[in-house]
Amino acid sequence: MAATPDIQRSIQRLWKQDSVIITEVGTVDLLNINVSKRVKNQPFKIVWSGQHTAGKALHILLKSLALLNKDILWELHVLGKGKQTKKWKKLAKKLKIHNSCTWYGWVEKKVALDVMKNSHALVITSLKDLTSSVILESISLGVPVVSLDHCGFSYVVNDSCGIKIPIDEPRKVFINIKNAITKLYKYENYRVKLSKGALLRAQDFSWEGKVDKLNSVYKNLLG
Repeated sequence: MAATPDIQRSIQRLWKQDSVIITEVGTVDLLNINVSKRVKNQPFKIVWSGQHTAGKALHILLKSLALLNKDILWELHVLGKGKQTKKWKKLAKKLKIHNSCTWYGWVEKKVALDVMKNSHALVITSLKDLTSSVILESISLGVPVVSLDHCGFSYVVNDSCGIKIPIDEPRKVFINIKNAITKLYKYENYRVKLSKGALLRAQDFSWEGKVDKLNSVYKNLLG
């Protein structure tokens, strides 16, 4: 089960006990990343990564991108493939945004990380997921995250490293993602702040840190 604040609140409500979230994935190599500003008039590079299955819901991002104002220059870099690839490519063409989309398929991890590192934001649209490793790879590279506010993403992403999209009104999700991308595009200082915040947030998910958290839980239980 994905670690979420909702679970923490449920435990507190049912058993009157505080709980500690320890995610099932962690960061391994924290690189020395230098955050740099996007060059003015350079396209805003968005990366999406995952298996192309219905639950990963790339169509949400595609429909959101189609709502962007024409003065916003952007590129979508799609990693992975699967049963929905053909369908999503057809949708991109129908929405007339296909010329701004690059589809990589499955590539070596190093190539995927290079694509991510050279992007300005990662967007996650999963409808049901755990705390996916891609989100930790993203913040470890200093790439801000735009994600739906649920599953494991709800815990990892905070105001210091990304933008969470509410899911209480599904019809507004497309507009809210569009607005989040627009904000990151127009306010580069804000995006850079989130990028630096992402590098700091990544430190919270080191495996060493998880061991320390687990040890502290046992120490508290043993008194």
